[in-house]
Amino acid sequence: CRTPEDAESVRSKLDANVLCLGSKHNTFEEAIKCLTTFINTPFESEKHGKCTSKLNVNATEHTYTGVNMIVRAIITHKDHILLTTTTNSNTEFASDLYFLPGGHVDYTESAIDALKRELKEEMNVEVNGSEFAGALECTWDRKGRIYHELNLVYKIDVSDLSLENPPEAVDPFHQFVWCPLSEVAKRKILPEKLIPLIQEATSSQGANSLFFSQMMNEKTA
Repeated sequence: CRTPEDAESVRSKLDANVLCLGSKHNTFEEAIKCLTTFINTPFESEKHGKCTSKLNVNATEHTYTGVNMIVRAIITHKDHILLTTTTNSNTEFASDLYFLPGGHVDYTESAIDALKRELKEEMNVEVNGSEFAGALECTWDRKGRIYHELNLVYKIDVSDLSLENPPEAVDPFHQFVWCPLSEVAKRKILPEKLIPLIQEATSSQGANSLFFSQMMNEKTA
């Protein structure tokens, strides 16, 4: 944790019981504040207990021996789309990268049930309705190994959205931001082929059941 806010978040939302501090990132005074916050912040078990219980049971990992099934959500409001990006606490991805909200489908879990679960866990929202928008198959080099992913994308209806107050991320490593639909092509949204899928799915025609491909060494899609 680099800030007291990080420490508060991982304690209250993730029930963390180990605090790591970096001497290159924190002064002694900042470290004391993080430690004090970490010790004094209770875990909000009633709100986040169901989510954290899954960490010890069926944690989903990136696999390289098969196809990873991913569900993603297109959530729009007043000509804007909700994207997820990183915070300063996330060192795995660059801060200018964006993704559609969602996550892995667990074994024996349906795609739409997985998306409802992921949105509940990530931003604590309920899904009122869904419509299949399209699919994207893709591969890329992930730390020297080939990663293969199949994305199922749904247009999702969520109540009580506000451009001034995007949904709050449960973990301290991601944040949700609104992007004008007219600027989608200007953002570094990964995988890249999600951009035309989003554009088609949110157009006035409302095209559905689109399929895109972004396989390594593939010149056409």
